[in-house]
Amino acid sequence: MGKFRLRKLFNPPWRRPFWVCVGAFLLYLYLNRRAVNPSPPLLDLIVIVILTIAWIGFFSQFVLPVKTIHERMQAFFRLLIYPLGLHGQAISIIDGEIKKRKGEEQKNGPGVILLDTASAALLKTPTQYMRAIGPGVTFTKRREAVTPESVVDLHLHKQTIGPTLHAALSPFAEKGKKETAGEYQARQRERNETRALTRDGIEIVSTITVYFKLESRPGEGNTQFGFRPESVEKAILGQNIDLNLPPDAAERIRRWDWLPAYLAADVWREYLGKFTLDELFQRNAGQPSATAAILRMVRARMMEDHVTAMNDFGAETGEMIESREYHLLKKRGIQVTRVEINNLLIPEEVESQLVKRWNASWLIRARQERVLVDRQRDYILKQGQTEAHTRFAESASQPFLSETGGELLTGRQVLLRLLRGSLEMCDRDPALHSMAVEETAQLQDLIDWVEKQADL
Repeated sequence: MGKFRLRKLFNPPWRRPFWVCVGAFLLYLYLNRRAVNPSPPLLDLIVIVILTIAWIGFFSQFVLPVKTIHERMQAFFRLLIYPLGLHGQAISIIDGEIKKRKGEEQKNGPGVILLDTASAALLKTPTQYMRAIGPGVTFTKRREAVTPESVVDLHLHKQTIGPTLHAALSPFAEKGKKETAGEYQARQRERNETRALTRDGIEIVSTITVYFKLESRPGEGNTQFGFRPESVEKAILGQNIDLNLPPDAAERIRRWDWLPAYLAADVWREYLGKFTLDELFQRNAGQPSATAAILRMVRARMMEDHVTAMNDFGAETGEMIESREYHLLKKRGIQVTRVEINNLLIPEEVESQLVKRWNASWLIRARQERVLVDRQRDYILKQGQTEAHTRFAESASQPFLSETGGELLTGRQVLLRLLRGSLEMCDRDPALHSMAVEETAQLQDLIDWVEKQADL
């Protein structure tokens, strides 16, 4: 009991530096009394207090990156009450993580928070949230503080769910011999995160990656990452609560960056159910594959306010509908920049059946693809010939366009102008000039011959 009272006595709410100063002053008084010519203690006390305040006021201008007179006064006040233990939280936030000394969260007086260019936070009191703060120095009022749940990172975030690309076992495999129960449950949890069914009931699992950030413009808020107070408030106040967990569970409140990838997984399930397994791997001429169409629609639902509707068979109807996911993310202050869907996996028995079917019909598919390639080649060849004829006619007729008079031309004059137009076309086009060296020389000889005939 006596040990507890001593500990409480020497560790009061006051800070240790205060007691050090008191002890130093008492020692000074003791030595002063034993001196030959002791000075008045009250005068010494006044001098010491004045010098201490002046010393604190001088160094308070350099401990924080303050600029205005108001900020300098705030720094001086907090440094003045710091030895007394009356200050609040004095912390720094770097890359969205709180850096503090042990016991700093117990302080509830006026404090200071230093945030780097990639951090922001939402101040709160024991009863309510107050205001969003961004990069720089922020002086907090009494009982204002930040918690790990109210801090955000302004960097571009990357969130990946689903089976990992280099997993040792397939998500559909049974429990391995060397696999623990926890590892098996984790593998099944990853499987269920992106599990979806095709229109014909085949299960497919994928890896979904979403890149996102808080909604802002680069450079906004005096930081290259962009800081918008409204986005910080929306992100923190819109955090999800998992009602399946007990109230005292640490994972009960979902972080603000938990939502985007799971929204993308919901959209992925919706659109995959509109296609059969065979349609996912079929590709028609001039049209994207079903997997590309699904990826495009997932990106649109996450990044655009309106998208084209798609019926239950994967065909676009032309009707524009509102993107629920985009508006939900916007309410949370989140902006998605990119979505990737990779590593499509199907059960092994289904994959083996597909391989057998493809092996049996590969020759038919190869012949069909050859016919398609031949048609495309003939079409491109005819299109190129038509464009070449048009370009030749336009170039050869240029000499006629430069003449504005209405005079009648002889056949020799018409031929001469056509030859000169063709020669100019070869000279203007470097690629054609290098390929038609002999033809250019022949055109020049023909022009010379026609001119000589005209002279005769």
